[in-house]
Amino acid sequence: MKMIEPGVLDDSSIMFQTPSPFALDALYYAPRYGHFYCNHNYHIQRSHNDLYLLFYIKKGVLEVSSCQTSVSASVGSVVLLDCHNPHTYFCKNNTEFYWFHFSGCSSSYYCEYLTEQFGILYSGAHAKGMEQLFHSIIYSNPSLVMNEHTTSSTIHTILANLAAPKSAHFSKELSISPSIEYIHNNFSSLITIETMADLCHMSIYHFIRTFKRHLNVTPHEYLLSYRLNQARQMLQTSALSIEAIAVECGFNSASHFSRAFKSDSQITPGQFRKMRF
Repeated sequence: MKMIEPGVLDDSSIMFQTPSPFALDALYYAPRYGHFYCNHNYHIQRSHNDLYLLFYIKKGVLEVSSCQTSVSASVGSVVLLDCHNPHTYFCKNNTEFYWFHFSGCSSSYYCEYLTEQFGILYSGAHAKGMEQLFHSIIYSNPSLVMNEHTTSSTIHTILANLAAPKSAHFSKELSISPSIEYIHNNFSSLITIETMADLCHMSIYHFIRTFKRHLNVTPHEYLLSYRLNQARQMLQTSALSIEAIAVECGFNSASHFSRAFKSDSQITPGQFRKMRF
């Protein structure tokens, strides 16, 4: 379907899909999407829209503003917008891009997480392989009914890749790696935030922020989770008493261990030990 809109050139296309009740309840969905060729007359300004929006820039530059942030999105980059907030985007020169509005599933949580961690513009490792993913949504055989499950999976893949770019995913160069290795090797001992921050050559404040940005949990949450996972293994693979396992996993008492375990798993260590997998 061709557009009749200022600044949208010939060969541009836009498509609409009505999500099924199942998609509205359980999937990511894209109710409208397109492939635009635009010139300097293209200018969109909205105060509100009940959807989220992703762009992939194929040629030229798209100027985007939202929530007091302005970016110039160039070739190969991705832009993510929460359209519930006022936003503007426009072209100064000829520009080509894929785009789709989306919602459903955990869209609001993903959008909030991504914009807090990285902002609205993604390039380099974040945008690697994105063109094909966008293309598969825009050109998913418009003559037939869209496969909502495939579209949902593709949208999720795009969001996941923005959150965890492949080239940076748990690489050896990860700045918090020394603290993670230290936790894995010393989880049975007393571990302080000061020690972990020193190992990473960071202030405590910067270390906590960096750790959470990479792993989406605080250092304390990661340490506790690791200790509990080691305890689960011991409960299932050893004859050690619960008291001994508590000590082996760095808890200062069996009662502390039991409280933490039940808070995390909703069952006691003894009940977990009786489970069969």
